[in-house]
Amino acid sequence: MNDDGRDAFLDRIAARLRRSRRRSGEVAPLAFSSQPWESFYEGKTQEDLVRLFCKTLQSQGGLVWRVSSQEELRARLGSWLAEKQVKQVALWDDPRLEKLALASLLEELDIEWVSWQREHRGKEHDGQEQGETNDGRTNEGRKWVDQAEQAQVGITWADGAYAETGTVVVYSGPGKGRSVSLLPDTHLVFLYRSQIQGRLSDLTRQLRQLMEMGALPSSVNLIGGPSSSADIQFEIVKGVHGPRELLAVVLEWD
Repeated sequence: MNDDGRDAFLDRIAARLRRSRRRSGEVAPLAFSSQPWESFYEGKTQEDLVRLFCKTLQSQGGLVWRVSSQEELRARLGSWLAEKQVKQVALWDDPRLEKLALASLLEELDIEWVSWQREHRGKEHDGQEQGETNDGRTNEGRKWVDQAEQAQVGITWADGAYAETGTVVVYSGPGKGRSVSLLPDTHLVFLYRSQIQGRLSDLTRQLRQLMEMGALPSSVNLIGGPSSSADIQFEIVKGVHGPRELLAVVLEWD
């Protein structure tokens, strides 16, 4: 098509649109931010983010506590464990959990417990030697998975939390087995209120930094509530692909 033909063609289109023909020099480039999400939560206080996180996670079937002291935590957690008649717990080997003195509380309640990759109190193991099992895991690794599977409650610490989607993020690594957050019927995850950020774009930035440092975790698990699945008839089933219950405990101190 020559220039005259193209101009005539474009003139006809402009006439159909009932407007004058626009020339290339008259079209202003679009003005938009390449990262508009950066300003989504400007002006929001940390309390705003905490409230949004709690509201969103609860709307997705999660249970959220806000706890203001060690004493309150001990009282509420003790009552909750007793009410659920918990007999066995698996938890991460994490110094942040140790600061909460969960071991003494569990022992007071006569609850058997095991810390991932470090035994504390519980049933005797079979003493298998290191070797390969049929599923490719070492006997040692299989032992810890079995312990997590037998536990009624798995206890972890969040590596991040995001208000917009009510998402808790946990990284797997030494002492922090993924099975603890996946296999027990209930997942109990602790986090400080200061860990709650606006949206998942904050997580992607952090993961990029970890990648550049060569420090990416073995897995990154995004948890937005208890496991919930639906079949072709829209029947909701809890606990098929993970815990039936999620309790996030937001600690109001650091």
